[in-house]
Amino acid sequence: MAGETLPDGARLFLGTALATEVSITAITNANPAVASAVAHGYTDGDYIAMTSPWAQLDGMILRVEGSTTDAFDLGGFDTTNTTNFPAATNTAKAKKVTTWLEIPKITQPAMDGGDQQFYQFQYLAERIQRQIPTVKNAKKLSMRTTDDGGDTDIFKALVAADASLTPQAIKLVLANGSEIVYMMYVGFDKHPSLDQGQMMTNPLVLTMAAPDFMRYKPLV
Repeated sequence: MAGETLPDGARLFLGTALATEVSITAITNANPAVASAVAHGYTDGDYIAMTSPWAQLDGMILRVEGSTTDAFDLGGFDTTNTTNFPAATNTAKAKKVTTWLEIPKITQPAMDGGDQQFYQFQYLAERIQRQIPTVKNAKKLSMRTTDDGGDTDIFKALVAADASLTPQAIKLVLANGSEIVYMMYVGFDKHPSLDQGQMMTNPLVLTMAAPDFMRYKPLV
């Protein structure tokens, strides 16, 4: 078999700290896009949270690649479509994710959402309905985490992320070394389950906040 992968062995991380904001003075229309930022200090493999006038870039978590002193690639991000990425608004802000905490002992993981929605209508002279595509549902990753008594750093970080009502950086590291990164809202219930004879767990739901996610192979 070639190319088949299983989720078994994957590890999930929450970004808990961001560095000082870096100003990006220009982004090229290219694949991958190249960002100009004087003395940015990033190195290949860093993950950055983006703020941009470009709606499809705003809120994305991207990997720094091909870095030089004053520029770097937005790994895997294609901005060649000048309708979606007009050159007149090609500035941005970036914050490096400096700390990742693993969310351990996950059970019952499930990815939902992403379904195409449709507007349905019917012409008076017809006896059939027609439909045209509109939007897709936001993706969400739901799971349960083993209750740890509330004393660990990750438990406290999840409680804080839930209370913040702001998107958080999430990184899924697959067993083959590939990484999937998202910007997501964190919904975490700190009260454990109370099913008799069953392990106590806490429900955790991560909902997409950015336009898309990015998947990266290990850097070589």
